[in-house]
Amino acid sequence: MVCSIFMCGEYSINLTPYISGSAQPKLNKKNLNSIKIPTPPRAEQARIVAILDKFDTLTTSISEGLPREIELRQKQYEYYRDLLLSFPEGETTDERR
Repeated sequence: MVCSIFMCGEYSINLTPYISGSAQPKLNKKNLNSIKIPTPPRAEQARIVAILDKFDTLTTSISEGLPREIELRQKQYEYYRDLLLSFPEGETTDERR
């Protein structure tokens, strides 16, 4: 069975006229090169680009910003841990109460 319709979102291409052979249907290079592939209008392309740019910014931020944020939180944790667990010289826990 050969899929004779290529669909992508609201756009579709009927491949039946470009397929040759019945026992073993094929799509040769000449026919493939003659297929007109629909493209969305410029406004839609701009909208798609904006979405992809936003996605790229988010993924870059996650891959670069997140490790830095984790490092800063680790340092903050260590600072407060050390502050809470350090006692002034000579002072015991009974004197602190």
